[in-house]
Amino acid sequence: MSQSPDSSEIQRCRATVMFADIVGFTALSEASGPELAYALVTGGLKLLDGIARRYGGVVDKYLGDALMAVFGWPVATRESARAAIEASLEMQRALAEYGRDVGSPVPLALQVGLNTGQILAADVRGALVREFAVMGDPVNVAARLKDLAPRGAIYVGEETATEAGDRFAFRSLSDLKLKGKETRIHTFEVLPEVAGRSVASPAADALRITVLHGDTDVVPPGRRRAPEVPPEPAGLSHHWRLSTVGDRTPDEHALLFSELLDLDDLDVSEVVTGIAVTSSVPRVTTALRDMATRWFDVPCVVLEPGVKSGMPILYDNPKEVGSDRIANAIGAYDLYGGPCIVVDLGTATTFDAISGEGEYLGGAIAPGVAISMDALFHHAAALRRVELVEPRSVIGKSTVESIQSGTLYGYAALVDGMCRRIMDELGRCTVVATGGLSEVIAPLSEYVEHREPWLTLHGLRLVYERNVRSG
Repeated sequence: MSQSPDSSEIQRCRATVMFADIVGFTALSEASGPELAYALVTGGLKLLDGIARRYGGVVDKYLGDALMAVFGWPVATRESARAAIEASLEMQRALAEYGRDVGSPVPLALQVGLNTGQILAADVRGALVREFAVMGDPVNVAARLKDLAPRGAIYVGEETATEAGDRFAFRSLSDLKLKGKETRIHTFEVLPEVAGRSVASPAADALRITVLHGDTDVVPPGRRRAPEVPPEPAGLSHHWRLSTVGDRTPDEHALLFSELLDLDDLDVSEVVTGIAVTSSVPRVTTALRDMATRWFDVPCVVLEPGVKSGMPILYDNPKEVGSDRIANAIGAYDLYGGPCIVVDLGTATTFDAISGEGEYLGGAIAPGVAISMDALFHHAAALRRVELVEPRSVIGKSTVESIQSGTLYGYAALVDGMCRRIMDELGRCTVVATGGLSEVIAPLSEYVEHREPWLTLHGLRLVYERNVRSG
């Protein structure tokens, strides 16, 4: 005998609700008899139960030949929509295979409805049983979507498609009228893997469709594909990362450079045919220029005012723009054209805007992630340094997770907010991220489309070639 949950046990959380129904029970009963049909469906439900749990789902209840499961509760996760869709796809495949293996006279298939949103959930504990009570609009919508889905189809609400869209293909079904709902629900159908063709959509403005390497990707509005790690830029064969030491002498720079080349079995007299320099630290710029002059008899180009960059600088005082920002802008425009925005997540977090005509328009500067964290730990003695990895959820359950959440999601929100405001002035832009921390921030951004860790080097090479060839 179960008891009603205490109000303190009820949790409000964001989750994805699944209703999965084995269709064709009547036809199965007519073909094989009710006893065999019941045994087949019971075995099928056990199979679906195991798949749901394997993807982190909690089976709430069985409803005849259907089950209801919840993803994202009681353990919160930002991946509930993706997990629910992956589980649904595997359920479809596994149930069809199960039907064939047991010799079902009628092919077994599912109709599935998924919806994501805020639910109320509680454990209902009793002396003999433990059940779950899950309520809320997402539950009702998921059930209605399941009823509308044809045999073998997975219907999802817009929030589910939005959260999971960068991994799956969808077909927009526009706005469907659901029983018991006054407003229509924008619905999507999850498509199986599609290769080499676009997906027809009755609402073209509701989806962004791209075809890359033969695969079709359909991404709901507000979401972007997580930027992939790009190949190294053309001409880059070796690279090293060193700390900046302002008082290092030209001779020390030459020794260090020669040793790095030697580590890769490169003969400095053979491989060094030119040098290009950019630095935001004036003393380092001077030392590197002197190093090139004294130790290397090759052309040397320092990116600074007066050097031909090939990009008009529309700053009030062009000399104030950091040379690394100019190199980034040149590299981004060469790779992706304009208009575009470069987000450099380094010592400072900088935003640079480039017009469609290849002009440097200006940008914005904010404190970098490392600088902000140094200030936090310096002024808050009770806090300690943490590894910058994505926490389990935005709502941190410990001091470490809270710092990780505030830093990573906070800076991702900064990036998205600034990009949105720049686009309000400039129009739709391609957004490119670079800098040491782009690896952890860019995947959390909704606006960053490309990540180019070596963007500065790419732009610097272009500047070198433009000046050496013209000289």
